[in-house]
Amino acid sequence: MNVEILAMLIPITALCIPIVAILAGHQRKMVEMRIQLERDRVGTGSADVRKLREEFQTLREGLTAHAVSVDENLKTLASRVAHLENKLSGTGGTEDSLEQRLR
Repeated sequence: MNVEILAMLIPITALCIPIVAILAGHQRKMVEMRIQLERDRVGTGSADVRKLREEFQTLREGLTAHAVSVDENLKTLASRVAHLENKLSGTGGTEDSLEQRLR
């Protein structure tokens, strides 16, 4: 009886080896796919962060240019107002005449 069982187990064991190899290969491929997917996610996240930083830098530069433009326009406007005050009042003290007009 032991010989008969042993005779049956040998072919069964021989047939199990390829099945185990197929399952192990499948698990290895699944792990590789998970690793690749995680790398893609991390890579995409880094690219998104880089893109956001570039957009932020562009907005910062635009805001700075706009602020400088507004400042220059204010200076020009103040210069024109001072010139008009001098012209209208005939005095050199633009700050005094403006201060008097505000009171």
